[in-house]
Amino acid sequence: MISISQPDTHAVDSPTSILDSGVLPPRDRAIRPSVRALALGLIIGVVLMEILAVAGGEWHEHWPAVFLLLIILATGVHELGHLIAGWAVGFRFLSIQVGPFLLESEYGILRPRISFDIMALGFAGMFPNDVRRLRTRSLVYIAGGPAANFLTVLSIALVSHLVQTEPTSTIATAVGQLAAVSLVLAMISLAPVQSNDGALIEMLLCSPLVARRWISTLALGTQYNRGIRAKQWKQTWIRAATYVPDNSHGEFYANWLAYLSANDRKDVAKAAQHLERCLTLTPSLTTKLRDLAAVEAAVFSAWYRMELHLAEKWRGQLTKPGSLSRLLQIRLETALHCARSDFGAALTTWQSGFDVIQRLPQMSTTSALVDSWKEWKSEIQERQAALTMA
Repeated sequence: MISISQPDTHAVDSPTSILDSGVLPPRDRAIRPSVRALALGLIIGVVLMEILAVAGGEWHEHWPAVFLLLIILATGVHELGHLIAGWAVGFRFLSIQVGPFLLESEYGILRPRISFDIMALGFAGMFPNDVRRLRTRSLVYIAGGPAANFLTVLSIALVSHLVQTEPTSTIATAVGQLAAVSLVLAMISLAPVQSNDGALIEMLLCSPLVARRWISTLALGTQYNRGIRAKQWKQTWIRAATYVPDNSHGEFYANWLAYLSANDRKDVAKAAQHLERCLTLTPSLTTKLRDLAAVEAAVFSAWYRMELHLAEKWRGQLTKPGSLSRLLQIRLETALHCARSDFGAALTTWQSGFDVIQRLPQMSTTSALVDSWKEWKSEIQERQAALTMA
């Protein structure tokens, strides 16, 4: 349940005023991402209805359901195109979402879900395995989506030429609709607006500073994928990734990685700075990312500042706490126990988290997770010993 408390007045002039307040900035509801995606789909539908009416095609009596299936299919082809192109240039799968259908890799385990927490009709998330020719490989990965839609149109045109079918038949009309949806989707995705494929391609080709941030963020992702501890990530890449403050989703991801690195290096001031920036950027993010930022603010307040009230306030900001990964929930409870100086309970919850980690698939990232988790246990024990000595 979201708290409606107002920010503390003493925090207004602080460099981390949002972090100090315990209240997420309100979500930008000028037009919610899911509503924008739905509106885009309806616009495409109206355009296609007019095109097909002029062409003399027949609409099925249940055309809304048919059209919905076709646009999901075309979106699925688009996102699969991104994945195939990404795999071809050495990118690693993170997630794919088509409409409400989500498949993501969580600590190496594939988890299918239904989620209406969407920013667009679909999404494919990947990270590269190495830093070679990242600009070129990123362009291939991004172009894979619209290319798959264009190939769909060409394939349908070729098959239609080879197979003689009544142009007004239901099947021919449905196939023509799929080609039309695919063509419109490809054209829309290539328009250089917001953060779609066209905007990303334009950024990589024409905006050196923003492209440098994108490439540096991907490079940091490669270090994570190779199992390198966050405290050992290259600081030159972190500075390049966080250099451009343009209030974009890319800036959020860059500052999130910078926060993880500073946190692992125990640089509390730098970690607070990057976490504050992440919190500032939450109004335009999905509920999942807003919850992630809020839970990290709770952990930071409990562990580094020992401010239990503030940490609990941040926990109250979570919209869907049950959607958090089990390990993240355990991490939060462990930090809250530490803020209460109940280190016995903290070590008990820490152990349950370690048991979860031990059951994860053995990957390059697992060893780094084990090391950082064990290091946290030592720090908890040090605080417990200091409390006993006092």
